[in-house]
Amino acid sequence: MRAKLVIPSSEGITYNYRLHLEYHEKQPVLVTSHGKTLDGSYFQLLRDRMGAWIETNEMPIVAGLLGLPESETGLVPA
Repeated sequence: MRAKLVIPSSEGITYNYRLHLEYHEKQPVLVTSHGKTLDGSYFQLLRDRMGAWIETNEMPIVAGLLGLPESETGLVPA
């Protein structure tokens, strides 16, 4: 699975965080390259407040892990 969280800034810098799959208490979760667990509501907050999006080659997996539909705004194919 290839996935990254992209967060643009007002200064013109774009932050890219690779996402990977981990298991916490036997449940699969997405974790950023900085160790932050990413769930659907946190992603929506980043998207709505900062214009973030997720690029992935595995849309069904990422959407499922976030608990969001594949058609969710901000989930884009890589």
